[in-house]
Amino acid sequence: MMPNMNDRWFDDDELRELSRPTMDRAIEAIERGDLDAARRLCAEMKHEWLMLHDLMAESVLGLITFVQDRLGDEGVKEAWTDCNERGWRRHHDAINRLDRRKVVELLAATWRAHSASGVGDEPGAFTITEDDEKVTFTMNPCGSGQRLVRRGLYESNGYGRTREAHDWSYGRKDFPLYCTHCSFMNESLPIQWSGYPLYPSDPPEGAFAICSFWEAEFLALGGGNSEDCRHLIKGLFNYRNDLGLYGEEIDVKTGDALGNFPQAFTHIGLIGAALSLEQRMKGEQQLGHRAPGTPVLTEALSGGSRKL
Repeated sequence: MMPNMNDRWFDDDELRELSRPTMDRAIEAIERGDLDAARRLCAEMKHEWLMLHDLMAESVLGLITFVQDRLGDEGVKEAWTDCNERGWRRHHDAINRLDRRKVVELLAATWRAHSASGVGDEPGAFTITEDDEKVTFTMNPCGSGQRLVRRGLYESNGYGRTREAHDWSYGRKDFPLYCTHCSFMNESLPIQWSGYPLYPSDPPEGAFAICSFWEAEFLALGGGNSEDCRHLIKGLFNYRNDLGLYGEEIDVKTGDALGNFPQAFTHIGLIGAALSLEQRMKGEQQLGHRAPGTPVLTEALSGGSRKL
């Protein structure tokens, strides 16, 4: 039986209240001493963003899967590159003008929002640590890409994974397509735009070896001094096998090689770092975007790290 549409469901005051920001309503409840109403509104607010957040994340995954179906992995690369040039680059430029402490505070706010207040299935969560060189954000899970994987949506809805290993898929075949945007946004495109990664990252499971060589190359290009670069590369030699070969990842606890072995992309990173160090020693190449010795920020995923 259809409802009688002549009978209103809400009066004008109720409709006006429904359209107001929940935060404003909660603050007003606190100011008038109604703490129960304030708590109820805050609890509701934790869930308001989740549905739209998850819908947009899965919609992006569906769209990039469509691109792969029509244009293959190369189309995925072109799509991420084009959309980040149009939208992300101006934010990248603005971030690089900020004080690095402010970047940490803003990044924390971003990840709080991205974790959708820690609600829903496989809720997003992260921790932050700091040492003498860097600030590390560790997602477990990431509020979007890792949750898409853990919720089983790739299998249930037939979403795409990389068909081959690429540098933009962290050297992995069958890498979740949604997560590949991180390598474009945080590393490869910022290197083209400003000469160094914005937020260097490692995916879960182990430290992605090429990222460590990217850090060495960053130091050689002007982000640090040549001695720091040489020390880092020398330390990475400890993770070679007896033939001098590297794997895709390095187990952060044991130092063992993980993933594909041997991994060509890791060796490309080694060669790039070594050549940049040689150029630095000859005085041929050094970036002036950042003063030598500026601390490097690191953003980490569960089991690995994103280095900024």
